[in-house]
Amino acid sequence: MVIHWPPAYWTSVPKELYCADIHAIHRHSGCHAMSPLEQLFILEVEFRRKLRTDAPGTGDAAAIHTSYALQSGYEQLLKRVGRITATDIEALRERMSLAGDARDVLNARDSMTKILGIRPIET
Repeated sequence: MVIHWPPAYWTSVPKELYCADIHAIHRHSGCHAMSPLEQLFILEVEFRRKLRTDAPGTGDAAAIHTSYALQSGYEQLLKRVGRITATDIEALRERMSLAGDARDVLNARDSMTKILGIRPIET
């Protein structure tokens, strides 16, 4: 499944997202493969969107998230991520700010910070 998204009028969204397949990144002419970190972030945004829209009011979503992570290939992506800092996650959040609902993007950022064991940036 290739997602041809965002619409053409969203020109500020990174080109990598135009041909992103949420569950497996394929090389397409004119599109760039996303890094493992970007793939994880997009998967997290999608999980947060699905949780918010398909299962509102779910209290502890840890078991659901674990199942989603296993089905989506998080383990292989996590092995390839490398060393990441809170600044890297925040920069990615800024780049991907139009990748979905702001609530989902912010929740994805927070989740990625926890998954990768990164201390959040002090504000």
